[in-house]
Amino acid sequence: MQELRSRIHQLPSFCTEKANVFLKREDELGFGISGCKKRKYLSLIPFLQAQKYEIAYLIGGENSNNLVGLVQALREAKIPFLAYIKATKQVQKQGNAFLLHLLTKPEERMYVPSEQWHEVEKIAETDLQISGKRGYIVPEGASCSASIMGLCTLMQDIERNESENNLFFDHIFIDAGTAYTAATLVAMNYFLQRKTHIHVIYIAGNETLFWQHYQKVAAFFMENDMPFTAPLPPNIQHHFPKTARAFGSVNATIKQAVIDFAQTEGILTDPVYMAKTLFTAKDIIFSQKLTGNILLIHSGGGTGLMGFANDNGFKGL
Repeated sequence: MQELRSRIHQLPSFCTEKANVFLKREDELGFGISGCKKRKYLSLIPFLQAQKYEIAYLIGGENSNNLVGLVQALREAKIPFLAYIKATKQVQKQGNAFLLHLLTKPEERMYVPSEQWHEVEKIAETDLQISGKRGYIVPEGASCSASIMGLCTLMQDIERNESENNLFFDHIFIDAGTAYTAATLVAMNYFLQRKTHIHVIYIAGNETLFWQHYQKVAAFFMENDMPFTAPLPPNIQHHFPKTARAFGSVNATIKQAVIDFAQTEGILTDPVYMAKTLFTAKDIIFSQKLTGNILLIHSGGGTGLMGFANDNGFKGL
């Protein structure tokens, strides 16, 4: 499996007298295929190739970071696909929606009305049966067992960062959309018998969804001869965004955070995921007076920022 390495650097504006705060630059793994998504494809794409699937059915919203990245990876691997996209009233294609249309042909896009979205996987399954092809349905966020081995490399790479910098992370913060990446990180933290506290910030989803995925990851570990016996892992805290809690919502505070992170730390963040994650993590670090070495994972999503280029909150730049 290809090795993905991303660096860490200190965030002075996040540090306190008793806390050294670092950022893991997963966003530097790539722009089009963004951040942690690239780790999922490390094992997902080889799985699809090894199983000789004729087509992949993809599921996601029009502004999905995953769809933008996955269609690029599938194109490179020469694997045909059909994307099931949640229909919206968005007229102007910008940001990820623009990139998705740029990367796909009309016949590769299937729009599903929002009122039917809860049944999208069943719709895809029915269509796949009718097609008679040997296909694989990739759920939202590529959150499937075929992605787990790739996601395991995140913790392995964090341990490399620790070794190279002669430190140990007492706390790690990670965002959660479908929560699959977070669930795998927590599982690896336990599997490797680490004492690190993992903080999961739910940009989308909730703790119930996290535990559902965690159980799937645990089952995968056991099926692959990785001893795993912790139904309720220790050292995990669950959080929701400090502001603009509803998924997709963006307010003036978050827009200003995007500007501040860029101009203070040189970090590009999108308002939906990473700006909320870093803003919330900073509040937790200060309000809970966390101590020790702290790692914030920048999971990517930079392409989503382009969708806000004409937003009133940024016109003054």
